[in-house]
Amino acid sequence: MATFYKEFFQPKPDYKPVMTKEGINASPETWLSFYPHQTFVRILETLFQKFESGDRSVWIYGAYGTGKSHAALVIQKLFMDDESRVKKYCTSFKKEIPTPIVDSLKKWRKQKSLVVYRSGTDQVSTPQQLLVGIERSIREECRAMGYKVPNLSGYEALLSRIERDEKIFFAKRDEIQSELGYLTADITKYSQIKARCEKEDGRYAYGLLEDVEKVFEYDNVFLMPGTEKVLDWIKEIREANGLGKVVFIWDEFSSYIEHAKGDLKTFEKLAEEKAQQCGFHFVPVTHMDLNAFLAVGSESAKKANDRYTPCPLQIPANQVFKLGAHAFTHLKEEEWKLEHDKLWSNVSPVVDSYMLKHMPSSEAVGADDFKQILPLHPMSAYLLRHMSEKVGSNARSFFDYLCVTNGQSEFQKFLDEGGPAVPNHQYLMVDYLWRYFMERPDLGLDAAVRDIEADFNAKKAANNLADGSPEERVYKAVLLYSLMEKKSGQSVQELLSPTVENIERSFYGDGTVVNVRSILKGLEEKNCFSIVSDRVMPLISGAKVDPSKFRGEFTSLVASEIGNDIKKRVDSYGDTARYEVRAYHGPDFKPSDVKNRTDFGEGTPKGGNKILINCLLACNHEGTISIPEKARQMAKQFSGMRIVFLYLTNVSFCDENEALWEDYILLRAQADAATDQGMRGAYEGRAKKILDKWKDKVCSGSTDITIVIPAENASDEPTIEQGVTWLSLKTKLNAQKLRWFYSSPDKFTFDNQQLYKPMALKAWAQTGLTGQSPINGGPYKGYVQRLATQGVTFADDWFENNPDHPFAKLRDFWEKKRQNTIGQNGVCSVRRQYKELMRAPYGFEKNAFTAFAIGFAMRNWLTKNLQWTDDRISQPLDVASLSEIIEAVVLDDGEDKIKDEKKICRLSEEEKTFTKQVAEIFSLSIDKSATPESVLAKIGERIRVLTGNIPLWVLPQYIRDQKTETAADNICKVVESLCEVIPMSSKSKDGSKTEKVKAIGDILLRNEGLCAAIQKYITPEVFTNAFDKYIGMKAPELPKKAADAGDLGGEYRKAIIARFSMDASWLWNEVDVSGVLKDVENQYKFILAMQELFSVSSWMNFETAQEKLRCAMTEHNKISLDILAATYPFVAELEEQVKDGKIQGESLEKLCLSVVTQKNVIQALFRDPAMKEPIAILVKNLGEEVADITADEWKQLLGARQSGAELGEVDFRDAMFTQIKTFREKSEGRKLMLLWKEKTESEHPDRWSAMHAYPADVLFASPSDAQMVLDTIREQLNFFMD
Repeated sequence: MATFYKEFFQPKPDYKPVMTKEGINASPETWLSFYPHQTFVRILETLFQKFESGDRSVWIYGAYGTGKSHAALVIQKLFMDDESRVKKYCTSFKKEIPTPIVDSLKKWRKQKSLVVYRSGTDQVSTPQQLLVGIERSIREECRAMGYKVPNLSGYEALLSRIERDEKIFFAKRDEIQSELGYLTADITKYSQIKARCEKEDGRYAYGLLEDVEKVFEYDNVFLMPGTEKVLDWIKEIREANGLGKVVFIWDEFSSYIEHAKGDLKTFEKLAEEKAQQCGFHFVPVTHMDLNAFLAVGSESAKKANDRYTPCPLQIPANQVFKLGAHAFTHLKEEEWKLEHDKLWSNVSPVVDSYMLKHMPSSEAVGADDFKQILPLHPMSAYLLRHMSEKVGSNARSFFDYLCVTNGQSEFQKFLDEGGPAVPNHQYLMVDYLWRYFMERPDLGLDAAVRDIEADFNAKKAANNLADGSPEERVYKAVLLYSLMEKKSGQSVQELLSPTVENIERSFYGDGTVVNVRSILKGLEEKNCFSIVSDRVMPLISGAKVDPSKFRGEFTSLVASEIGNDIKKRVDSYGDTARYEVRAYHGPDFKPSDVKNRTDFGEGTPKGGNKILINCLLACNHEGTISIPEKARQMAKQFSGMRIVFLYLTNVSFCDENEALWEDYILLRAQADAATDQGMRGAYEGRAKKILDKWKDKVCSGSTDITIVIPAENASDEPTIEQGVTWLSLKTKLNAQKLRWFYSSPDKFTFDNQQLYKPMALKAWAQTGLTGQSPINGGPYKGYVQRLATQGVTFADDWFENNPDHPFAKLRDFWEKKRQNTIGQNGVCSVRRQYKELMRAPYGFEKNAFTAFAIGFAMRNWLTKNLQWTDDRISQPLDVASLSEIIEAVVLDDGEDKIKDEKKICRLSEEEKTFTKQVAEIFSLSIDKSATPESVLAKIGERIRVLTGNIPLWVLPQYIRDQKTETAADNICKVVESLCEVIPMSSKSKDGSKTEKVKAIGDILLRNEGLCAAIQKYITPEVFTNAFDKYIGMKAPELPKKAADAGDLGGEYRKAIIARFSMDASWLWNEVDVSGVLKDVENQYKFILAMQELFSVSSWMNFETAQEKLRCAMTEHNKISLDILAATYPFVAELEEQVKDGKIQGESLEKLCLSVVTQKNVIQALFRDPAMKEPIAILVKNLGEEVADITADEWKQLLGARQSGAELGEVDFRDAMFTQIKTFREKSEGRKLMLLWKEKTESEHPDRWSAMHAYPADVLFASPSDAQMVLDTIREQLNFFMD
């Protein structure tokens, strides 16, 4: 009879919790123990689908501990291992692997696919390193398989080039040795590089290859392959070896994505169309999905997502337990079955009556799943499964705990010491997980673990908790659950939280630890932790926990949150936009808390269309007593306003626990004081659970509510209704809404939720206008039929027969607005009128019912022969256009943001005449839909094109001067009126623009032939003559100066117009042009001066003249202008003036004055070929050091300069002295050059050598002298040839 668990079962010796390439190859059958769980099978299925479609590659990702590496290695084995073992594996897991997956595997194995596995990218951070890594791994796998490998991919190209040019390569290497970290001076041969690349570790090999690249790039040689070349090489491998696919699985690829996420082009290309065409599938394996590395929505993320199909590797909890059970070999199965059933019967109540009730449905774990993992206690197994994902590294997994046999495993120790009948060792309890998560040396510096471990050690020592005592064991369990909560934050499951009940259930079945609640109470008294609302809370050390600052914040901490939930409840009634819900701590509520009062009817007339629900909530019993009177007083104070005061009858936050508010604010204070993010999240999560529980109570269907509604007059008592429920509140609010908005037909919504939404507004408006459904289907026809059952029809006489109906009152509203606008020869803005309907007593909102109601009330407008206009065109008002207007108005909701608003109008005879004849006057092309506004809008562009921007206002005076024009007065009236009306805003509210348009139309209507009389003046010639006459009157000298400058094309006229071309009003409003005329005169003075300075007789415009002077001063002149300005100060200002492309006014006048008064100096400084004056100024500035340089040498020196005018004095002097020094050195060399010519009668040493068939060196006694002299001569010859 077995006693200990180790006699019943043992971990499989070949089971590897963290699989590596070496581990899986330890024996041929090692991989056959891998359990093909659901997500693994889905990955295989997706991979085969992508093989077939050829449109994407696969990206595998999964959290640490999910077995990604093991799964990736098994995928390789399925393709590459011996067929008999693959068949054995598929047969062993026939239930788990569907037949279609097995068939696809057979197909691609038959096509002989090559699957390469590689792990880790710590030394791979650049695209070239990525490609080299792929190339090397494929090459190694091909060689291992005996496949042919084409030559000279990138890696071998590097080595081949070094071998070919070994001497040159190492010489270049020596030149940049200081920049290289791996290619050290002791490496002097090709063979050394090759050997080290093949034998050294990855980091060194990659570094060495990078250094090799640097040397070649220094020599302008680039050999590393691009992505296309690598893909072509892979295709060659496939074709040379008859392979179906080449699949590259790169495990632990996260590091590369992190390093290269700014530039993933190479990574993206590995999955693009060409890769698929080459039969290549790159499969990265990472611990997170793509969006965790890249910004969601970024271009890189979009491209990567377009090229890779994400395949998550997630092991469900039930699969985790199955895999755990699969990791063991049973030694005494029959005996174990009997003991197993006994063990289960003792702890099954923990699972059935507690865990399964509190576990999220997403876990999909059943009782059998916990049963198969015995002797792990169910609570221990559940905590272990989740904590493995939160604490530690990728080695911290559920399976690692079960299978590590290196002497450190608590589980192995438990198997050795525990057994079904061993007292206190029948189940592995939660505290047995302590060492695995808290004390292992490979845990690193996890701050949360270290903090809790330190807290445990301190409290254990302070309270003398004995090793293995019930107190110590319970304390360990508390801290493990606390660690889980700290790591999870607010998202922690209730079943994984440090609650009293969780800890109590965790020791269910243990023979030693009994009366857990008493133990917890004792530990609390020893200051190990605090218990708040049945939850164990670690004490925060090193920070001041101050609940007092939250004590008076019931409104902000609780009431506002409850208010959000009450708002959701009210929204469910339908009229969501109508109600605003605010919640307060009732006893503290004061009138100033009510903001935006005009929204709720304050003022005369009553503003807004909203109803405010003020919820007054109680923190404690005292609050429930005071709130009813507070609500009544507030209702009296806000009489006449649309406010509902609501409170919960005899319900407070602390009903179930008088200290609950203190517990809650303590949690908030602890969260506030916590410096650790995980701990803060844990406290906030517990506080949230308290709040959520009260929310559920407040919003439950049985909650007793009282509402208090203000009376219209302050002297009257408010209406108080008790015994209201959330269900009946809907009826109460609807009734009160109709009392406040008594002119609204809102009751005819019939609670149709679609009518309260701002959707399909045009369709609902059309339904109101016609009584017909605008589309097949939809709710429109049914709604019209429902209205008919209430006596609302579309009969022509319905309004007259129902004059007191809300819809009839609404019709009357619109009829009055039509008479007051269109009836008075104006236009009607539906937008402007609608604002009145938004207020009481109508209270219309942005929703479908409003669109229907307005359409229904305005339908007779369609019989009034009306037009709509957007100030550009005008069209008849019909169902389509009126429904569009209603839709736009309702959507605008009083914001006044409608673009190109359509208004409703009726055109008069004068407006029609204006539209037709003014269009003829200016030869405008219009259609029947044209309006006065659209014609006016086109006149400006017509004048600009016709006249080149000559203004319309010059015509009247010109026409009056034509003594033979009999219609001059009427023509001038029309033109002058047009100049007034065109700039006027189409949005003018006083109707003045419309009146002027009509006045013009009236003149044209009463004077037949006037249109043709005006039209003959609208020509380019007339406008030009009129403008010239105007200029001649204002600036009589200007035309003469223009003629003197050779301006025969009227450029001066264009210059004047150009100054006003950006001002739209120039065409219509006469302006003061005196300043502009003066500027143009000055421009022509400047032009005449420049023509004289540069000896030019032909016409040049002002800009050309200005540019010529600028070039003379700053480009042709090579002397610093600062130096010249020291002698002639006006030069500094002149430099700025010639650079100013927009010079005008006083600055322009100064420019003209300078070029006229200083013309001789300007001539001497910038136009004298001898450069006498500038050289004299330069010599004086540089001093005696340059006294020996002749005038010709100065000209040669300055001529050799590229620039200099814009240098400062100091910089110019430095540059000049450097140039002079070089010049003098060249001068000595020049003497040597002349001596060579004299002695050899040859122009160049190379020519002499060619003529005599000897090197020129033979002419010298000393070789060193020969080299020096010949180099000098060649340098001089090259200098002077240049």
